[in-house]
Amino acid sequence: MTESVHRPVAQVGSDPRLVAFGDDARRRALMPGWDFQSVQSNEPVPIEVPYRWSWADVLRPMMVKAYDLVDPVKAERRNLIMSNHGLTRAATTQTLIAAVQGVLPGEIAPAHRHTAGALRFMIEGRGSFTNVNGEPCSMDPASLILTPQWCWHDHANETGEPVIWLDVLDVPFILAINQWFWEPFPHEIQPRSRPKGENLKRFGAGTSAPSARACTTVRRRSSCTRGIAPRRRSASWPSWRRARAA
Repeated sequence: MTESVHRPVAQVGSDPRLVAFGDDARRRALMPGWDFQSVQSNEPVPIEVPYRWSWADVLRPMMVKAYDLVDPVKAERRNLIMSNHGLTRAATTQTLIAAVQGVLPGEIAPAHRHTAGALRFMIEGRGSFTNVNGEPCSMDPASLILTPQWCWHDHANETGEPVIWLDVLDVPFILAINQWFWEPFPHEIQPRSRPKGENLKRFGAGTSAPSARACTTVRRRSSCTRGIAPRRRSASWPSWRRARAA
């Protein structure tokens, strides 16, 4: 292992001919690589500042205030982005934005799609849904809804209570690589063209499950750790059976 000793880097000196060469290179839209190397840091230099957005004192009360002031159809979304003061644009980190979004009973948030991927984590309320490419995805407490890049999505609350969830999108990263764009759906909502729960049925469980013999012992190595393939079963874990039956 090498010791943590930093050697001098890009020490080219200040020879007038070298300085003149550097000036000439920059006039031709070139940058001498040794100039770039000479200003590098030996460790990360984060620009975000530590900050805590309190759910009880900040996020929820501000969202409740927004209920009476913001129409989610006119605004496209009634959301509040957690904006870190150390960043130059509205973002939570250099690569992600996190926001809370609220929808009242009977409201929708219109359909659109964008090049940023998103996840939604339900915080308050139950029974609303996010419609992803025509499939209604239920949003219940602790539900995690994924919206891949360029998927149509809209939100609806057909319950009798307000709902609030957390949105997380990689918008700053997509902006940094100059790939951000979005498109509104021709109508405020998209058709529900796929059955509810289709993704759970297709991807929520596999067709193989560990046998009881494989993983029940704790006093000796189980067959799972000895390279023995799990036995194929047609009826195993209850959640798996429920998903297959849906």
